[in-house]
Amino acid sequence: MDSLLKSGVTMLTEVKCEEITAGGVVITNKEAERQMIEADTVVFAEGIEANPELFQAIEGKGWQIYRAGDCQGPGLIKGAIADGATTALTI
Repeated sequence: MDSLLKSGVTMLTEVKCEEITAGGVVITNKEAERQMIEADTVVFAEGIEANPELFQAIEGKGWQIYRAGDCQGPGLIKGAIADGATTALTI
């Protein structure tokens, strides 16, 4: 992500792809506004969601447990590492 940002890549969030054309992509943003984005390359990434299943499965079983990373909320590896380090220092 950092490399993409440093390279000047434009990142759009909370948009829906409506159409892929020879000149780019047509999107709808969260305000329901359609927009044509000119591009020679488009990368779609989706599906980052929190996954608390393991935490919920062992919660209340008598162990002291802590939430960190995607268990706590959706994020990327940097956030998960930071959460793990913060949690370790708390323990």
